[in-house]
Amino acid sequence: MSGLRWTRHGARCTLSRMTIDVRKILVPIDFSDNALAVIEWAAHLAEEHGSKLVLLHAYHLPELAFGESKVKAAGDDLWRLEITVVNDRAIPSVTEWARQSKIHRVDLATVEGARVVASGLVDNTWLDRVELQDDRPERLMVPGVDGLASRTLFFLLEGKGEVTVRYDSLKGGKLSRKVALR
Repeated sequence: MSGLRWTRHGARCTLSRMTIDVRKILVPIDFSDNALAVIEWAAHLAEEHGSKLVLLHAYHLPELAFGESKVKAAGDDLWRLEITVVNDRAIPSVTEWARQSKIHRVDLATVEGARVVASGLVDNTWLDRVELQDDRPERLMVPGVDGLASRTLFFLLEGKGEVTVRYDSLKGGKLSRKVALR
């Protein structure tokens, strides 16, 4: 890139024939040890370019984890598996707006190592009520996990041994847990 030179004109920077107008600087913060240094650096840049500084509170993005899992015998080589997905952060893994506007898929739960006979979401643990998915039980479509909440998944499995439960969320990440059918 020899021969190219940066020139500054107030909030504008010019590199050869290209001009960049820096009006706003977006700084995601997560309250980590490095966040203060990043804010100070961004404030310096904003002052230098006459720009506005916009802070994005990124700490409460979804953070999913598996909670309790329960396995109960349901007949000859049939097993009832319930596993809870917990979101310890404030923002849901799929927002209501994202579901309504269909801007991306919902979360997806799968089980490997046994045949999935049925799957669904536990509606009420005390009344043992499950809302079953109508088709393709091997791919449980989960409308997300609300912020600071949990959702319990249900699988009716045919097989023996150990299975792997996987949960895939575009915003909350990917989870995997091995569960023994016994």
